[in-house]
Amino acid sequence: MAECGPYCKAYPAKRFREYPKWTERVNSPRKDSQGPDISTSESSAINDETPLFLHETFVVTRGIYFDEEIIFNRVSPEWKQFCVLTLEFGSPQFLQASDALTHLDNPLEQ
Repeated sequence: MAECGPYCKAYPAKRFREYPKWTERVNSPRKDSQGPDISTSESSAINDETPLFLHETFVVTRGIYFDEEIIFNRVSPEWKQFCVLTLEFGSPQFLQASDALTHLDNPLEQ
């Protein structure tokens, strides 16, 4: 069953492509509602305006579920820095207040 984390934010693919070490998993499997894995097709190719989702784990997916359709998962200190400084990614105030995402308060220290 697909899992959704407490926070993710959508960006157009072109924003992620600004990262010098960006790579995309072209045929990232996704689960059909009946369960079997199926690969993304050319009809679902990622263009510059395709929305991709950055999760609190700094993994990028095609949809809101952090464990499906993974596009990028090479999380490094440089990637986190790019996300925080360039994309201005961080948890919203209402989540920070609830301490739901304490690891996003200062992700560059992790």
